[in-house]
Amino acid sequence: MIESTDGVDDRFRRFVEWLDAAPAPEPESVASVLGETVEGYADRGLPETKAADSPALLDTETDARAVVRVRTLVRQLRHKFSDRLEAGTLERSWSDVADLAGVIATQRPGRREHSNARALDVFEANDVWTLEVPYVIAVG
Repeated sequence: MIESTDGVDDRFRRFVEWLDAAPAPEPESVASVLGETVEGYADRGLPETKAADSPALLDTETDARAVVRVRTLVRQLRHKFSDRLEAGTLERSWSDVADLAGVIATQRPGRREHSNARALDVFEANDVWTLEVPYVIAVG
């Protein structure tokens, strides 16, 4: 339930209220709801960014890359949500979808989002200087 919406854009508030009232998600509905949102941004948001951008189009390039990344995230999310539902490790809730999306989106290259992710992690040399780990295997 939504607790406070003071200072929140009305469009965002309506979206959250709609999502809060939405039925429990299925993998297909996760892909369609989020996919339609991404495509809506690609159709309407990217042209607005481009219109307000500098001649170098740096903001447009950043937004376009973000759209591509989020499209990939939505595809991965659908499959991983389905797998987790089958395994019984997630519930059919938008909250669990959001948590799983956050895990996938913040994943570093070489990291896995699985529950056994600590079993083997691949890091760049610059990322391990201050870590305390029991074993390090250097490759390359």
